[in-house]
Amino acid sequence: LVLLAACYIVVIAMLFYIYLVCSKKLIKKVLAQLRDKIFGGIMKKDMKSYYEKNTSEYISVLTNDITLLEENWMKPMLGVCESIGM
Repeated sequence: LVLLAACYIVVIAMLFYIYLVCSKKLIKKVLAQLRDKIFGGIMKKDMKSYYEKNTSEYISVLTNDITLLEENWMKPMLGVCESIGM
């Protein structure tokens, strides 16, 4: 019985480790794709519409807004998935 409990704990620990690694890779990949799409959209703008906005707005989208998206949407959604899986 003790051996079975130890095996159960080891399996749960391994699954949790796999979840952590996969979730980090998923977040990294999704955010990289998002940044690429945003940057591509900025680069496709013509010069007139590009200069209508301050460059700090573009930088804000690529840094602050994506960080907010990661912290306030992606990580909580993965937390929900983790809760459902347990």
